[in-house]
Amino acid sequence: MRVLEGACSLLAKRHVAWQLELDSALLAAAGTSLADVCTKVQQHFTHFIDLKGALTGRRHREITELPQGLAYLNGSQRTDIVLYSSSR
Repeated sequence: MRVLEGACSLLAKRHVAWQLELDSALLAAAGTSLADVCTKVQQHFTHFIDLKGALTGRRHREITELPQGLAYLNGSQRTDIVLYSSSR
């Protein structure tokens, strides 16, 4: 979360994609939550891809679906996501 908060100028660039590792237990240990991360990235990106290959269903989704798409994460699960903005 600290990286996202300190990267305002980079987040403003719509052509840059980000890959984030998300682990709810590590976020909690750092004093933040998955919900906080979702709120922050929803301000800057239009889409995300969940890279966890074991999941069923769509991995490529609109950013508004991020909280629901990551609801499966609990204290012992983690995933990587790619965040990007699409002009379509």
